[in-house]
Amino acid sequence: MLLLASASPRRRELLERLGVPMRIVATQADEQLPDLPLQEAVVMLARRKGEAAMARREWGEILIAADTLVLCQGEVMGKPDTPGEARRMLERLADRQHEVVTGVWMTDGDRDAAICETTQVTFGGFDQAWMPALIADGMDKAGAYGIQSVAGLFCRGIVGSFENVMGLPLCLVREQLTHWGMMTGRQNGRF
Repeated sequence: MLLLASASPRRRELLERLGVPMRIVATQADEQLPDLPLQEAVVMLARRKGEAAMARREWGEILIAADTLVLCQGEVMGKPDTPGEARRMLERLADRQHEVVTGVWMTDGDRDAAICETTQVTFGGFDQAWMPALIADGMDKAGAYGIQSVAGLFCRGIVGSFENVMGLPLCLVREQLTHWGMMTGRQNGRF
C-alpha cells in the first residue's frame, strides 16, 4: 500500500494509474526553499513533507512525498500567493523555455529513495483573453499553471516527462517501487 503525503489531486491521479492501493494524507511542512542547488532543494522540500507524514504511516506502507518548482531564466517559481503574482509568472513564462523540477522522497520505513526529474517546457504567447482562466486554474500550481488543463493549449513543446510537469515523475516512481519489489507488472488488472 502507498501513503501519498500530498493533497494534490494531480499526484493522486497519477499514482492511481499504478493500480496500487493508496491512502492520502495532507501535510504541513516548511516550504522555505533551502540554500542548495535546485535539484537538491526540491528533494529536501519533498522530504520535509514526507517526514511530516511519518507519524501517520502504517506498517508496510511506502510513503511518497513530492514537491515541484519551475525555473525560468534563473527565477525559481513555486505556487503564486495572489492572482497578480500568477499573472506575473505566466507573463514571464510566455514565449520562453523553462524547466519543471520535481523532487520525490520515498520510504518504506527501512529504506529511503530520493528522486529528481527535470523537464523542459516551452510556451508560446498567452492570449490575454485566456488570462483569467489561466490564472484561476494556476493558483495552486508551481509556476501558476497546470499543463494538463488550460495552459496546455499554449504549450509548444515538452522535452522529458509530461507527468513530471503535472507534479510526479511517474516512470521513476514506478521504477523505484519495482526495485523495492512492490510492482510486478499490471496491478489488479489495471494499468
